[in-house]
Amino acid sequence: MAVRAIDCWVNVNMSDLGRPAYLEQVATNYFKQGEDFFRDYSIEETLKLMDRVGVEKAILTTSPEKPQPHVLSFAEKRPERFALGAQLDPRRGMDHVRALESFHRDHNVVLARITPFYIDVPPGDAMYYPFYTKCVELDLPISINTGIPGPPAPGEESTARRYSTVVDASRYWSTHNGCVKHDRAHDTPNAGVIVDTWYGCDENATVQLLTLTDWGHRWPGEYFTSESKYSNGYYGFDAARIIWTFFQRHTRNLQDV
Repeated sequence: MAVRAIDCWVNVNMSDLGRPAYLEQVATNYFKQGEDFFRDYSIEETLKLMDRVGVEKAILTTSPEKPQPHVLSFAEKRPERFALGAQLDPRRGMDHVRALESFHRDHNVVLARITPFYIDVPPGDAMYYPFYTKCVELDLPISINTGIPGPPAPGEESTARRYSTVVDASRYWSTHNGCVKHDRAHDTPNAGVIVDTWYGCDENATVQLLTLTDWGHRWPGEYFTSESKYSNGYYGFDAARIIWTFFQRHTRNLQDV
């Protein structure tokens, strides 16, 4: 059976997002698009694309203070396929907290979202605390976007953006698990993928990091890599399948978490 997914961040209102420099880079360098990148998408074409790539549901984001009618229409007309995320701005204070509460009450809101890199306020700043508290009260998960790799919006360049990288996390877990050996090799047959493996770990654990060189921001799934040339080292690579296989092999019971 084909793997179905929930895409937690789909933008259908690109014309309302402005054109900051980092987004221009994303459009040109990652998606290889021009003006067509900065347009709105209809329900029909969004569903067609979702069905094509195996996305069962999508979360669309809008402001809780001034929700965009175009975004709301997706969740209203096709609630079985679309839900809403609330884009939070901690600089707006308690008015924004109250707007979040009202927005959650009136709509199918399943997620709150903050983007520290966009406003240059780290997620540990005290101005976020009322929002975190309200999300706990509403039982809303919070999505935190600290940057865009590539690096049009790097997450670590300013003092407000000191976050652990994937490399940092891999090294942490290799130390935490007592791994004693490390190898680096190119994947076979995907020569563009570098595989770092830490092994000889406690309880037969293995830590592995896969790095795609010069790939960009696009998700390295079969939908995109199947369009690559055989010679570029990425053809047929499917990160989603690798992740899915990992969780199938390492299942956890809720009582163990």
